[in-house]
Amino acid sequence: MAEMVNNVVTRKHLALDDLKFNLNNAPMWFASINIVALTHPACYGDRVDQDSPIFVNDVVYYDAPTDLSQIFFKNYNAGDDCLIVASGVLLLKSEMKRLGIPVEGD
Repeated sequence: MAEMVNNVVTRKHLALDDLKFNLNNAPMWFASINIVALTHPACYGDRVDQDSPIFVNDVVYYDAPTDLSQIFFKNYNAGDDCLIVASGVLLLKSEMKRLGIPVEGD
């Protein structure tokens, strides 16, 4: 689920199983983004390893261009249903082009 106001986007996902997941399947580039676990702790990382813990109400902050589709999560404890919420400022298309990031439709 995504909500967008101006250039700020919020995505969230409730893990109903213990499989890894991401918050967006297609590339979604952010200039900065905050990620928080709301109901239970989770682990996060890349597609292969999700070894870094994020505890309830902790905030993981990225202040450099970040592709949300490349951050993966899973429950910290088996059987917990962690709720992950990410909110951030989308990277402008002009900035993506300047950084050499492919822009959809170009």
